[in-house]
Amino acid sequence: MSTTTLTSRAMDTVQTTRAAARKSALAYVGLHAFAYERASERVSKIRTARKAFFETLVVKGEEVEAEGIKLFGKAKAEATDTLLDAKGAVIDAGDKVKNILPKTLLPTSKVERMEAEVAELEAKLKKMSKKATKKPAAKKKTVAKKAAPKATVKTEAPAAHIAYLEDARRYDADVSEAHIKAIVTHLGIALHSQDGKFVACTDDKERDTVRDSWLVKKLGVTGTTEILDAKVVSICEAMKADRMKKRPTFYYLLAKAEGKLSAL
Repeated sequence: MSTTTLTSRAMDTVQTTRAAARKSALAYVGLHAFAYERASERVSKIRTARKAFFETLVVKGEEVEAEGIKLFGKAKAEATDTLLDAKGAVIDAGDKVKNILPKTLLPTSKVERMEAEVAELEAKLKKMSKKATKKPAAKKKTVAKKAAPKATVKTEAPAAHIAYLEDARRYDADVSEAHIKAIVTHLGIALHSQDGKFVACTDDKERDTVRDSWLVKKLGVTGTTEILDAKVVSICEAMKADRMKKRPTFYYLLAKAEGKLSAL
């Protein structure tokens, strides 16, 4: 067999192989194209069916909506009619009760009650005015004057200084009433309180008050604080038997000890 023949056959084989490969490739591409077309067709059908189904649902919803509105309106009308019927029944029942009950038991408003009270008062005033015009004027009765009661003689209470005078006499039998009265007058309202009535020798402030207000200011005694304090303490010692030392007696004994009775 010649070389030319072999070459020709080889070329045929290659061409045949290429044609078969090309056909296979085209068949593969065609398969995909066919599949795509079928898929597109199915998708289109599904979309069309879905849209139709959606529109069907919309139509159905509109029908349900209309039916619901219709039913709601009917129910509202029935409810309104029922309310009006009930209201009318209540009014009718009230009228029937008013017709049955006596008028005295029927409730009245505040205005009606006030008008009734005013009318009643006016009627009473008219009756009173008629009675007043009929009655003659009453004669004045002469009342005999009673004799004024005799004034009772009041016994005067003892002067305030007397009790203090009796207390001072326990320490000085010759105490002058004028001196005690002068001390009581000087103390005045202070004797009305418990603290003012008595001297508390155990209280430093109390002793300072006696020293400054009575011994120095009133009696005019001078000296150092130690000397003046000693004078006050000496009277405390003189009256130590008295747990409650009356201030007028204390002041009198202090004035006498200093020779200052004339200053009272």
